Amino acid sequence: MALGRNAGRGPPPQEAPAWPQLIGSDAWPPGARCLLDVSSGYLDRLRLAHGTATPFLMGAVIAALVAVIIGMFTTIVGAVLIGYRPQSWAGAAAMIVLMLVLGLGIALLSVAVAIRSGSATSTNLVTLAVFGLSFFTGVFAPVDELAGWMRVIATVNPLTHVVDTARQLESGATLSAAPIALAALSALVVAGVAACVLAVNHARRNR
Repeated sequence: MALGRNAGRGPPPQEAPAWPQLIGSDAWPPGARCLLDVSSGYLDRLRLAHGTATPFLMGAVIAALVAVIIGMFTTIVGAVLIGYRPQSWAGAAAMIVLMLVLGLGIALLSVAVAIRSGSATSTNLVTLAVFGLSFFTGVFAPVDELAGWMRVIATVNPLTHVVDTARQLESGATLSAAPIALAALSALVVAGVAACVLAVNHARRNR
């Protein structure tokens, strides 16, 4: 998990970017649970009883964030036990918040796809997309050392900037990647909220 680059301060920095993969897997279950609720008719009954599906959506997203927090906490504790020490604990806390925002966006999209499509295959594509993009962020090697076509993908991949910002927060470095990372995360969350609203409206009209 560690991002520190100094010898003796923990595991190699390349281990930290695996967090998007961890978060993607933790933020995916709400979509799967929503899919079960949609197929069983629970969502329709909830909407008829309360006139809104907002509690349903909020519960699923909150559950995803709790799963992400538990996953990150477990990772951090394990890293600390083997010698990890961040350059800045405040920066490490900010890094966690950054990852939570990423988890929020993924959870929202996962829930929206589940409600809109009612398909396990389509819902799983959200997680597959996150995993796929995370392999082109310098997770296993610096971006500069990737093959030509992989380097091109990594350069335009928004997750690359999120990962770089996480590294910079933890190490206390200049936050050169932060503007693009924050713009990408903001767009992800806004898109997730909009997708949920559209998915619920579609369900209301067609069920």
